[in-house]
Amino acid sequence: MKNIVLTTGCSLLTAFFLCTPPLCAQEKVLDRMTRNEARQEILRHTEIKDHVTFYHSNDKDIYVVYDLISSGNKDKMLQGKTILLGILDAFESTRNQSRPLEVSFFAREKFFDSIRILKENKLMDTELRQLSESLVSQMSFCEERGPNNRAANYAMGALAAARLFPKHKDAKLWKAYAEAVWNDWYEPGDSYEPAYVAHNIPRLIALGVKLGKQKELKGDKLKQVYYKFRNHVSSSGLVCSTGDGEPYDQESYVKAFDAIMEVCPDPTILWALKKTYLAGNMKTGRLPEEAFEKAYPQYAGMEAKAPELQASVQCLFPATYQSKDRLILAPSRKEGAPFAQFWIQDDCNVLYHGGISDTRGDLIHYEVDGTMIIADRGRYEWPAWNNTLLVSEPDAQYPFRQTTGVYSGRWYHSSANMRVTRGYMPSKRYTINSQKSTDVHYALTDQKAPYGYMWGNPEAVAGNNDLINLHEIRLEFALLPTEGEESVGKVFPGRTWFGGYEKRNVCPSDVPVDIYISDLFIAGDKGEKILVPLDKLTDKLSFSFVAPDKTQQFPETELAKEDYAIVTDAETGKQVLRIRTKYGRTVLRIKMNEQVNVNEDYSRIGLSYKYVTPIKGWTRVPILIAFNDNDMKHNLRLDRQQGGILTDAKAENKAGDSYGSISYKEIWTHDSSWKRSTLLTEEGFLIVLDEFLPGKAADKLVAGPVWHVPSAPRCGNSDGATADWFDASLLHYPAQARAFTDKYGEGDKCLFIAFDTPAGSENGIQYQPKHWKNDDYAVYSKCPLEAGKATRWLSVLAPHSKDTDAIKLSRNIKIRNLGDKGYQVNIQWKEQGKSPVKLEIKMGNRDEWEVIRN
Repeated sequence: MKNIVLTTGCSLLTAFFLCTPPLCAQEKVLDRMTRNEARQEILRHTEIKDHVTFYHSNDKDIYVVYDLISSGNKDKMLQGKTILLGILDAFESTRNQSRPLEVSFFAREKFFDSIRILKENKLMDTELRQLSESLVSQMSFCEERGPNNRAANYAMGALAAARLFPKHKDAKLWKAYAEAVWNDWYEPGDSYEPAYVAHNIPRLIALGVKLGKQKELKGDKLKQVYYKFRNHVSSSGLVCSTGDGEPYDQESYVKAFDAIMEVCPDPTILWALKKTYLAGNMKTGRLPEEAFEKAYPQYAGMEAKAPELQASVQCLFPATYQSKDRLILAPSRKEGAPFAQFWIQDDCNVLYHGGISDTRGDLIHYEVDGTMIIADRGRYEWPAWNNTLLVSEPDAQYPFRQTTGVYSGRWYHSSANMRVTRGYMPSKRYTINSQKSTDVHYALTDQKAPYGYMWGNPEAVAGNNDLINLHEIRLEFALLPTEGEESVGKVFPGRTWFGGYEKRNVCPSDVPVDIYISDLFIAGDKGEKILVPLDKLTDKLSFSFVAPDKTQQFPETELAKEDYAIVTDAETGKQVLRIRTKYGRTVLRIKMNEQVNVNEDYSRIGLSYKYVTPIKGWTRVPILIAFNDNDMKHNLRLDRQQGGILTDAKAENKAGDSYGSISYKEIWTHDSSWKRSTLLTEEGFLIVLDEFLPGKAADKLVAGPVWHVPSAPRCGNSDGATADWFDASLLHYPAQARAFTDKYGEGDKCLFIAFDTPAGSENGIQYQPKHWKNDDYAVYSKCPLEAGKATRWLSVLAPHSKDTDAIKLSRNIKIRNLGDKGYQVNIQWKEQGKSPVKLEIKMGNRDEWEVIRN
């Protein structure tokens, strides 16, 4: 069996910090350094300020050491030992410092394997043994838990240490920890991070191999997981990697399928491996057939079989919890056939990289003729950056760019998705870990296997942790000066609260800002319930302040009494609580004794608030909510979170066309619902019908669909808000600043978007600068909402050749609104090299649909 290689990518940060100038410069000479030179080089890493970069700063040095020692060449092995001793010297000299050098989870396996290889080749002397044992005595091996690459890498390091020191008093404990990490994946039968493919799957498989789990690795339970990833592959071989990284990151899935084939050879997985590999990447474009044969000669002669795939609702944990995750539309497996996927999960991808997952209904992969038309651009937490339905304040920038959205002098009444909490609250099995070995704010211990700690409660996904006991609610009010992005890190740990807003000052003010707050409430199926009116000061309220802190320790001090008071709001005449916020975080803690079912009774929590001091259109509401001394990784925000509970999901094929629909309740507000119906024809036309039923809490808000294109679109029959169609080239410009290039025919394709919208709608274009170098243009429609009145939008997406005139095309795509009967779309289509098409598409409001070809 070929060795399963270490997947070292955890995020784009990995590539960034491993290529800082000092490190790349020293890599060229590392294999010629003396022990003292290696020590000095490693000690230079202590100058690195960023915590993540510093933590991983030794990884590349350890990889060089491993390559030298595992080479089998004695001279290289001795040079590797020399560098290793220099690294150990550096570690030893910083052991009593506030930031000691350490071996990251990525590098632990190779680090201890390097020492073991020296030992097995009788090259371990007394000094190396003593330094190694000294380091081991300082390290914690039972670290993170969960089905992900971080925990798997920690576990692989623990196994490597146990193999190096089999008689160590904790060797059995390290092995038990590794076994527990395996069970975190195998028992539920999937990972909680569906977007992290190459990062998680190969390392979890490698862990299983180390633990002798070959039978489980090729069993039916995990086959269902493998097939889930296989079904993300289009007929042309393209996939959309939605974790850290760029779309067209084909390698993410290639690594996963490669690892799967090693332990579970399967003709359909081989098909997926071959397809994704030959699809190449955004730099190479598609590769010739012989490239796969050269890369994977071991599969010569083995059958690669295309799996059957049509419209389907795909689940996470397919063999256990069956949590609905994606809606897939796939009319056929013919070469170049259209393909589409939507995120539909209503749970939070809580444990690591998923953020708040406000991506319900997001179109993440839309492909026609082997060209990616629309793709998810990475981990975007805000719906305005995704291809979904957006609900917003009527005077906010729509969808926001970076300037406006929150104003002073008016009351807001918005809520956050409280269902997030079930993934962080303890339960009978997963209890609060007061002896955590890392500086995470909150952690849980698995009582069944009490090794290491969890960042979240795995029982949440199974629906077994919906009943939450609220002992304390914490409200944090942030204020950042206008000096910019650097100030964020002085206020929030690791900038996690503002993660998606890199380099944007989202709530700038150089003076203190007064805010009025009132009526802390929960809301859901049982209506809206005020928990605390905040109209008087009681002993249940306490106030503190967290000042900016470069050390990231963030000590709290008592808030000055002049910074809070009960006052009368002139606008409403109500007694309200005034809080004066300053540069830093102002904290209000509210003690209570409330038990809430966040799934069946109250799924949202909110607050009425008004900024009194003049502010100039802040981008976001800097108010965070936390429960029971748990910050929940800053995932509860009063940013009018999407939230929502999935109530229905269905998919079906008729002839060569695919249809699917998804429905949510308690989305955007506790009393609103949304249904998205979508039809993908065999020609590649995508029809999307959105129906939003606003409740009283959504009255007078605005809403509508948002679609993202990579270049500036042209407006249709007018230049203003009444334009009902838009057309954009799929060629990203400038190419060097975008995620995509013209390797898959983007330069020859355009996307035509037509709307049928309610009366009083505004359609338009909004430039959308984002991270991952994926600046887009949002094509949107929005209209005011009226409580109790269903509002519908129909979007028609038609990819076409750049040689097809958009004005002529607009005349050949006609939309008829049939009221309660739905819509009829007539398309006459003729492009060079393709057969003429004449379609009549009918979409009802209750999942009735039909495609008639003449």
